Amino acid sequence: MSRYTGTTATVPNVIDVLRRRRDAGTRPSHRHDPYRVAITIEGGGSRVAYPMGILAAFDELNLSLAFDAVYGVSAGAVAGALFVSGSASESLPQWPGLMSGVCDFRRLARGRTPINTELILASFERARPGIIEQMASSEVPLHPLATCTRTGQGVDLHPYIKDAETFGRAVRASATIPVLAGRSIELGGRHWVDGGVAENVGFRTAVADGATHVVVLRCRHVGETTK
Repeated sequence: MSRYTGTTATVPNVIDVLRRRRDAGTRPSHRHDPYRVAITIEGGGSRVAYPMGILAAFDELNLSLAFDAVYGVSAGAVAGALFVSGSASESLPQWPGLMSGVCDFRRLARGRTPINTELILASFERARPGIIEQMASSEVPLHPLATCTRTGQGVDLHPYIKDAETFGRAVRASATIPVLAGRSIELGGRHWVDGGVAENVGFRTAVADGATHVVVLRCRHVGETTK
């Protein structure tokens, strides 16, 4: 999707913008064009493997730094974190194992919640020590979307990210499904649960932030609705 009202001239499509940026070697902090290109990744648990495949392709085509921002909801925020660290391609084969480890309903037999979001970050660090710091300081910022438990509104948690620790909490908050993942996550003096409760795609938030082009990565086929 493209949206730009700053001129009456023809707006180039997102593929052309990304290709020109890659070929010119520009970076998010120094662009030669007036556009803001964002990715938004829908939540969907294991099915986020589909968007992960596209993110891996962007990595392999050297397009990662051609984007200005990444918005992710729930497991989409996890995929976005891997993308902004430049490790989407190498992480793709491990995605099914990561999701099956995070969500295991056999934990119910032991009196535990079936979803353990702490395992997400532990898996990242075990595979590549220091990767959370790398994610938090990426040139392409991640915007994890979560739902405020007090208001029920969807909120972009990027302003609350100050370091690796708050980055980790923001990603966990975005993926904390009520009840199934236990207690809400505290960040910035407020409590948060899964972003999909309020907004499962993140498109509106990206546009509200000024995105002129949005690449929307879905986990569901055309016509399928969220239940």
